[in-house]
Amino acid sequence: MSANELSDTCDVSLVTVYRRLEKLVEHDLISEQDELAPDGNHFKKYKTSVEHIDIRLDQGDFKVNVRSSMKDDASDRFKRMWDNIRREDS
Repeated sequence: MSANELSDTCDVSLVTVYRRLEKLVEHDLISEQDELAPDGNHFKKYKTSVEHIDIRLDQGDFKVNVRSSMKDDASDRFKRMWDNIRREDS
């Protein structure tokens, strides 16, 4: 869906949609694809990258496992691994 379609469907402001989309893209939960409108303008469509989310409560802590439907290349896997290491160090 486009941001406008999401705004209409979810009945929220376009500003809110863009703010949420930015976070979802940042965390690789959705992907964005440029589209060309019949009038020649460009816009983005968004598609989920998530195949499955498993949330568990373990002794008061949440454990979340997200399985992506996107195929990662080596650089994506390395970046994710590095980000996880940096999070564990903080």
